[in-house]
Amino acid sequence: MRQYKIAAGICLSGGLARRLGGVSKSALPIEGKTLLDRSLHALQAHGASRFVVVGPREPLGDGLEDMASISDSHGQVVVYHENYDTPQVQFLTEDPPHSGPAWATAAGIAALSFRGLLPDDLVAVVSVDLPFLDLGLDALLTSDNECTDRSHTLGITSSGHQQWLLGVHRWDALRSLSAHAQPNQSLMSLFADVHPTWVVIEDEAAHDIDTPEDLATVLATLGCADSVREDSRATPAEQTLNDDDIGQYALPS
Repeated sequence: MRQYKIAAGICLSGGLARRLGGVSKSALPIEGKTLLDRSLHALQAHGASRFVVVGPREPLGDGLEDMASISDSHGQVVVYHENYDTPQVQFLTEDPPHSGPAWATAAGIAALSFRGLLPDDLVAVVSVDLPFLDLGLDALLTSDNECTDRSHTLGITSSGHQQWLLGVHRWDALRSLSAHAQPNQSLMSLFADVHPTWVVIEDEAAHDIDTPEDLATVLATLGCADSVREDSRATPAEQTLNDDDIGQYALPS
């Protein structure tokens, strides 16, 4: 059994979260960490030392640093994270914004092109709203078959649910694929001609948070629904939730 490591992670967090009432998914607190922090730490735990977040800038928790803090007066990054002990995170937004996951992925790939990756390095492309990302990465990066094609490895549950926003890709294959990305394109469409390798993952690993009901299910699974409370005076980025007030994030009828 071999455990692979990723060199970098692209985290997609620029969705509008309409079914959650427009709340920032990145800032949703789960067990004392925001979804963004959970995602970045899961990537880091599986080897990543380069991080790109395609979406709005959010505060980072312990152990991570915003690359903007090492920019010059013109906003240009002058030193990359490899010269620092603390892994640093680059935030960016695809142009135009909210142009879909394929276009956002291409923007993240473009940013990583200057970060010294080798052709055979593995890069994860994930959505920020996967609270059990660590389980998914465990499965995608474990192999008992040395001949498995690791160009594009994606997660699928035993019931057949394909999670296109949980993938590990060889860097050269990912860069080649991104050349075909278009605005408002789905990842399913982008991957249509490359025949990715599907790896079975646990149901929890594929569970994303799109609705208040999804969030309630995650909190119940973690056993923390009763311990998380909302501060009604907080901004959306500061709010915490419990299973009684999750409904506030539903769109108005």
